[in-house]
Amino acid sequence: MRFCRCSADSTDNAGSSSTTPTGYQLWCSRLRNAFWPTPNVAQFPSKYGGLKEYVETQDQQIPQPKKEPETGWERILQMYDDGKPHMEIDVTVKMVRAAFFGGFFFGGYSGHVMARERYNMHVVGKKFLSPRDAMKRKLDFSIVMFAKKGFSMGFKAAALIGSVVFLSTHIARYRDRFSLTYFPAISGANAILLHQVGSVLAFPIGVLGSMKAIGLGLSSGTMLSMVVYLYALALNKSVDAAYKQFRDEYDEELREELILNERALRLMKEQKLFWKQSAIRMIKEMDDKKLLENDAWEHEEKADKTENEDKEVTEANKKSDSEKSKK
Repeated sequence: MRFCRCSADSTDNAGSSSTTPTGYQLWCSRLRNAFWPTPNVAQFPSKYGGLKEYVETQDQQIPQPKKEPETGWERILQMYDDGKPHMEIDVTVKMVRAAFFGGFFFGGYSGHVMARERYNMHVVGKKFLSPRDAMKRKLDFSIVMFAKKGFSMGFKAAALIGSVVFLSTHIARYRDRFSLTYFPAISGANAILLHQVGSVLAFPIGVLGSMKAIGLGLSSGTMLSMVVYLYALALNKSVDAAYKQFRDEYDEELREELILNERALRLMKEQKLFWKQSAIRMIKEMDDKKLLENDAWEHEEKADKTENEDKEVTEANKKSDSEKSKK
């Protein structure tokens, strides 16, 4: 679920945009725009119409001159300055979150098994106040070891996977070109770096362990590159063109999702709803109803137009017949 700020923040940002932030404030603003993007609209409609019509109306009301970045660094900063959602940031955040939770549960389970064996080994010959006290101590030790190993493995997995996704997507944005070599090269370099510095990978230290870490990084990166290659092959396009098409479609879906969430928050505030999904369901029902009304109106307009054309043709035929009869 994406958490979005309400539209009041947009008006605050619009009011404070007259003073250009510098230094620390500038980077804080960039991070805020990256992780909590907001639509660049000052006011939401009171009657919720169709989503497509709403987006087109706001785009027409607020014209924004678009300046194309010229250098790679400008393309990177544009993602953090324009306040719009981007695939590079969203995918990185989602992958880091998924890697952390996966590493947390996997590491916590392995730590729980090790803690149980260690506890059974150290408890031999010791006396407790009661069987309940022994069970309580065992449970406390298991919970502590589960959390310790889980957080450790979660942070390591998030650092490894998040760095690969972050560097790959941002390098593609910097160069304005995607290559199949990004994932294997970055994954292999990160694997050996994190293995030597943080002992993220469970390989022995030394040349053999480093080679195993490089092999794991290259193999996992190659698998990701093969997925991208198959996707490009299915579209019958080059890898770079397929990646850019996927990025544009992903950005458009993020933008629509962001506006839908903002509309849901506004509807929750007006209708005093508690569940966000209920507001989203109501908005979708309104959109579907309006689409049906638009389709019916277009069908009636088309029928009237066809009827008028038939009348004109009939009158023209009658006129031509009358002229022939006079001759």
